[in-house]
Amino acid sequence: MPCQDLAEVGTDALKDVAKGACEASGLEDKDVCDGLVDQQMPTIADVLRNTTGTGYAAQLFCANIVGICPYPALENRTLTFPPAAPSSQSPPSTDEAYLTVIHLSDWHYDPLYQAGTEAQCTKPLCCRGFNATTPDKAAIPASQWGAYECDTPLALGISALQSIEPIIGASPDFSIFTGDLPPHDVWMTSEQGVTSIASLSCQLFKQYLKTKVYPAIGNHETSPVNLNSIPFPPTNQYLFNNLTLDDWVDWLDEDALNFARTNRGSYATNPVPGMKIINVNSNFCYVDNFWLYGDWVETDPTGQLAWLADELAVAETAGEKVWIIMHVATGLSDCLRNWSNLHDQIIKRFHKTIVGVFSGHTHRDEYELFWSDDSDKTHANAIVMNWIGPSVTPFTQLNPGWREYKVHPTTFEIMESYTYIANLSLASAWDEQVIEPEWFLEYSAREYLPSWPHDAPLNATFWALVTAAFEDNDALWQEFYQYRSKSGPEAEGGCSGVCKTDIINGLRSGNSVTAIHSSSFGPAEPHKAIEAPESKPWTKGLCRLHTHH
Repeated sequence: MPCQDLAEVGTDALKDVAKGACEASGLEDKDVCDGLVDQQMPTIADVLRNTTGTGYAAQLFCANIVGICPYPALENRTLTFPPAAPSSQSPPSTDEAYLTVIHLSDWHYDPLYQAGTEAQCTKPLCCRGFNATTPDKAAIPASQWGAYECDTPLALGISALQSIEPIIGASPDFSIFTGDLPPHDVWMTSEQGVTSIASLSCQLFKQYLKTKVYPAIGNHETSPVNLNSIPFPPTNQYLFNNLTLDDWVDWLDEDALNFARTNRGSYATNPVPGMKIINVNSNFCYVDNFWLYGDWVETDPTGQLAWLADELAVAETAGEKVWIIMHVATGLSDCLRNWSNLHDQIIKRFHKTIVGVFSGHTHRDEYELFWSDDSDKTHANAIVMNWIGPSVTPFTQLNPGWREYKVHPTTFEIMESYTYIANLSLASAWDEQVIEPEWFLEYSAREYLPSWPHDAPLNATFWALVTAAFEDNDALWQEFYQYRSKSGPEAEGGCSGVCKTDIINGLRSGNSVTAIHSSSFGPAEPHKAIEAPESKPWTKGLCRLHTHH
């Protein structure tokens, strides 16, 4: 049945069908099925009514959401770029100290977290009183500090923020946050809920970090989850109003705030002279944003990529160096290929201006690389690094963590990268001993390649060499695989064979067109998600609508 004919049966009828199918699948409890369908189906029905059954959008919907069609051919759209500006002279050497920058991601604060409740339940998110075996006792009680099937309790979030200043010895020069403030209660979100969580979370960032934070917008920031509309004004304009009139005040200047309010949260700002941060709302490439499947949708539906190119051209002319921040990493199959490919063209054109891309979404401590030639992914062709930030949330089967960068004060390149974690497997002991979590250095990125010159930046060349070393040195690879989960239970059993090959291919793919693996749990074709043993309870997508696989 064509998409338009399907939609004409009526939204309520579609809801009934979808609820029945969801419940019959056994993937989710009835209340989860009902909540998801009630929140998402009105948009799906509206989009289907504007989708031609044989058109590109319908093929894309069938491939990404239904999962029974091949992915449609790439449209190969292009942007017109200005001629490259003359190369500026290298910044003079300096004796100034490195800047200290904190990278936080995927905070996922859960205000309904209840210590002592069931930590391994049948819902997409646990530790909320679901599935208690008896009224007063859970089979696996949640610690006050968190649990591996749950999002961030307030105590854990505050502990993470409190740990930063004592560890680094002072407040950071500034911080970046690459998205996702609310929890994974995707079947029961509300506008009031997500905005209140965002407000409290930003207040905590201000209280404990004490210096400016430059935030990106995650797919969970809005209600219903993932849905960022194409028509203007957007249906979630309340989000951008709340952020720019309250939460982001003190971090951005008036020009950036005003621009973000009317441009879906995107902005450009200068944290220090000579450096520009550009925030892109990558929810407009996210596969579970159902607004992206109507026939009206273009490759760059809100013009953000064209704006990004314009901002980079201005920075290039001014001799500025740029950090790009966003939530969804563009090499994941979670990012639509046409959008990712256009983004990749921008990276290739302005790679001498772009110091790095910084994202989140996967919850893991990992990265992606961009190349001047995607057919020859050698270290000589590596041009830009995407630093994917570790999550504060332990969801799912990960330890909580955060990252510290030491940044050159004139080139703004990353000179050192340190990841700090807390070992959540000790949470019960913390409860029993009435002590707080210990946050400690898990590793320094330079440890991967000890021969790298101490005064050379950890740039794309460094990471291309590290990735090649993973192929030849399995002990080094297994070390990375452990650090990827922040030494959490997900890494138990190691990773070899197809698992290793797929992840390494993902590390080498900043463009979802060329990737053959997704570090998140996106559509399976042609990207192949790693199959975990059936005995593991963590075979869940991180930020997808359907969280059991």
